[in-house]
Amino acid sequence: MIDAMDASGPLDQRARAIERLRTERFDVLVVGGGITGVGALLDATSRGLRAALVERDDLGVGTSSRSSKLIHGGLRYLEQLRFSLVREALSERATLMRIAPHLVHLEPFTVPLHGSPLQVPYLGAGLVLYGMLGAGFPRYLTPGAARRAMPSLRSAGLRGALVYRDGVEDDARLVVAVCRTAVARDAVAVTRSRATGLVQDAGRVVGVDVVDGTSGETFRVAADAVIDATGATGGPGGPFAEQAGAVTVMPSLGIHIVLERSRIPAGAGGLTMRIPGRVLFLIPWGDRWIAGTTDHPYDGPVDRPVAPADAVDEILANLADTLETPITRDDIIATFAGVRPLAATPGGSTVTASREHVIDSPTPGLVTVRGGKYTTYRRIAADAVDAALGDRARALPSATADLPLVGAPGAGRSAGTGPTGGAVTRPGAGPGNGAGVGTGPGTDARLAAAGDPAAGLDPALLTALHDRYGAETTEVLALGAERGLLGRLHPDASHIEAEVAWAVERELALGLDDILARRLRLTFEVRDHGASVATRVAAIVGPALGWDTTRQAVETEAYITSSAREYGVP
Repeated sequence: MIDAMDASGPLDQRARAIERLRTERFDVLVVGGGITGVGALLDATSRGLRAALVERDDLGVGTSSRSSKLIHGGLRYLEQLRFSLVREALSERATLMRIAPHLVHLEPFTVPLHGSPLQVPYLGAGLVLYGMLGAGFPRYLTPGAARRAMPSLRSAGLRGALVYRDGVEDDARLVVAVCRTAVARDAVAVTRSRATGLVQDAGRVVGVDVVDGTSGETFRVAADAVIDATGATGGPGGPFAEQAGAVTVMPSLGIHIVLERSRIPAGAGGLTMRIPGRVLFLIPWGDRWIAGTTDHPYDGPVDRPVAPADAVDEILANLADTLETPITRDDIIATFAGVRPLAATPGGSTVTASREHVIDSPTPGLVTVRGGKYTTYRRIAADAVDAALGDRARALPSATADLPLVGAPGAGRSAGTGPTGGAVTRPGAGPGNGAGVGTGPGTDARLAAAGDPAAGLDPALLTALHDRYGAETTEVLALGAERGLLGRLHPDASHIEAEVAWAVERELALGLDDILARRLRLTFEVRDHGASVATRVAAIVGPALGWDTTRQAVETEAYITSSAREYGVP
């Protein structure tokens, strides 16, 4: 792909990007389009390096779109005495809230205290320590106050609750924003392109052979260094299995269920529940709750995993231990599963395995990245690029800590003004929250011709749009006004049809799954997983992707089948 502001169609953009891969030599080539991979791409471009990325499927298609949607230090790591990991993660939380305020924000979380009265000082001390490391200090609620804040809490044995704040994110959209920020700085990123093997010269890696997933053609990408960020798909059966090095991957399966927000009455924020060996979260997500996660060794397929029935039952049982509100399978809207690529010794415990990342260089010119926390992706990426640069790293330091991501105020071309010249802000936003939305070339003129498209939209819908697009919200609305795409896409979700066209034309999406599962997140937000609107989505993007009506029908049917398998209730 090329510059996100390019006015040409997505297929032309992709063709030119592939031509660059064929003909240019890069300082760094990244293989893998998850958060670590796109983070390394942006990190390299922030240092002025020529950088490129290839991804065999879509950006964030694996673990990076199937997380708990949290940017946090990790409370349970305190019990494991991993203070440095917690401190680093909390520092990164602050950085991400600064460079991507539309995608990462703080929410209050309530920790109910049931059972022994000793839990109050024990957990209180832990949360105070969490605050001292940078999380902000907790407050105590009496049992009565805890029930008023979370009416669904089980009252028997309730000793009170502690409230702290932690970060919530849109993981898949963060991946896309990081990648687009790199592309806007002249990086190259191409999806549907599978690395098949390393190219070596005199014992050093000098590039990668790649197969174009759309045409089947093979080409070679030349690079001074290759970063293997394939995550859970690395190792045996991965593109560089013969160069696996000393770092092994211990897969851990984490699953989540999605519920209607109204099903579990609560005030603001979410819930953190202590269960043996780990914690379970009830995370606010618009009009939904996300509940999870599990943490078990996994030896199944890592591509598009599904939630096992026993893991769903485990989460339901965990909720029943804390809530008086009975939650059953009938309440579940959707499920999703992700495989954590833990860097650890096979046979060990996934619960106690370190979430710290490991960088290895099994052969000159190749850097592998395994493990790590989503929250610390930026640090992981910097370490990987440092390893790729070797002695040159000190002279070319990472600059991503102060680089706003696409959609943040001041990022890229966003001008920060609306059609009449005044700041357009997220509904209900106050001063100093980074909620201004910007405009791109021609936006003011298009809005002036169409009138203000935001005027007739539900404020809650505008808030949801801002939470996805930030400073680009005005441009999304302008596109909708120009194309007649301001109508709701699905009656049970806060999306407009313009987002579909935007995903393909500006966010590197090439298929229905890319759009509905990772750009809009509609797939796990509604019970039909988007099946009822898939035909309409295919019709909107069909001309841009070169799909005739027959191809649109094929793509629609394939999406309906795959989304039901991946996100359904087992």
